[in-house]
Amino acid sequence: MWFWLALCAAVIWGFEYVFAEKVLDKVSVSSYVFLQFVFGFLLVAGWVLAKGHLGQDLKTIISSRQILIFLAINIICFLIGEALIAASVQNKNAAVAGLVEISYPFFIVLFTWVIFREVSINLFTFFGGLLILSGVSVIYFSNR
Repeated sequence: MWFWLALCAAVIWGFEYVFAEKVLDKVSVSSYVFLQFVFGFLLVAGWVLAKGHLGQDLKTIISSRQILIFLAINIICFLIGEALIAASVQNKNAAVAGLVEISYPFFIVLFTWVIFREVSINLFTFFGGLLILSGVSVIYFSNR
């Protein structure tokens, strides 16, 4: 099931990038990201309230300094990452920016090991990651 969920997320992100490029041809990155978050907040607020988990989750977050710090880092990275990818799409195009951004799993593996000393890949996953990095290198050197 995890594979299909991840693949569906990739499809949705691909769809989003195509339309982001069209919006970012006419709208600033700051306004684009702002509007994403405002409308995203409204949609997610309804979702979280309907699910009824917010109270318990806030208690969990507040009671754990570690989870609070991890959440703060995650939010900051999400905001910066969203702004950077929007700027990248605006400065190049959605296809090339997306193909480079797809290298983020490499950094997941790297940071998981550097920060937590956990290894979450096997030999085949490692070689798949090398193929991704090879592809990003080809894209970079052919688009300079």
